[in-house]
Amino acid sequence: MSEHEVREALVDAVADEPPLNFDPDELIGTVRERTRRRRAVWSAGAGVALVAALAVAVPLALGGPGEPGSTQAAAGSRAPSAPAAPAAPAQPGWPPDNVEPTRYTEAELRQRGEEMRTHLRDRFPAVVPEAADVEVGEFSGEATGSVTEGQRYLNSFVRFTADGAPTAVNVQVNAAGADMPPPGGMCEAEPSAECTVQVQPDESVLVLVEHSGVGNGPDMKVTTAYHYRTDGVVLMVSGYNYDPTAGAETDHLPDLTVTTAQLIELASDPALRL
Repeated sequence: MSEHEVREALVDAVADEPPLNFDPDELIGTVRERTRRRRAVWSAGAGVALVAALAVAVPLALGGPGEPGSTQAAAGSRAPSAPAAPAAPAQPGWPPDNVEPTRYTEAELRQRGEEMRTHLRDRFPAVVPEAADVEVGEFSGEATGSVTEGQRYLNSFVRFTADGAPTAVNVQVNAAGADMPPPGGMCEAEPSAECTVQVQPDESVLVLVEHSGVGNGPDMKVTTAYHYRTDGVVLMVSGYNYDPTAGAETDHLPDLTVTTAQLIELASDPALRL
């Protein structure tokens, strides 16, 4: 069979083929459109996934409610109308955290007491120039001359004459670690007295307690200056409008025999210490 005869036979074989039931051009266009839509959907899905990832990451970076670093309120919560007021500073405790209690032997206490006694013989007349016949008593404990091992304070009276009347000032030095209330607690322990607390530039604390109409009669007046020092020592100096060494039977003067400023100066004397 010649090539021409083969070609004619093939033409005759497909002469009765039914027509296609779709338009090829339309099919190609549809495929292209679906491909474009799939790519658009994939891109949109990737964007949503990225936003979701950021939505998780941002709260973690800022901190959740009540966590450090939180800067935004949770969705649906109400922001506060005004910032909270700062907390009031706490009263200073006693003794300071960095202070170690001190302990002295009987010999050390007696030596220190004599050093302070010698110092006050010159210092007291300089601070209270109107005082006459100044006599500084022995520093000791509960009873005159009594000093025990490990004692954490020393106490003395400075006797003198003011306006012709006998009187005295009490001086007590409390060592670091002695049983003392904190400065604010001193005022709480004296509710009937006039009490002030002042922090000094060196961070020590001065407490002034003024009593009137107490003790042995309504005319009695007592003022005590407490100096809470940063090394843990507390010095207290008390002035009276009578003679505290004479017992209950004593005359009362109109006012204290020393001024408040003089009490504070004595209580702040660095040479009086344990």
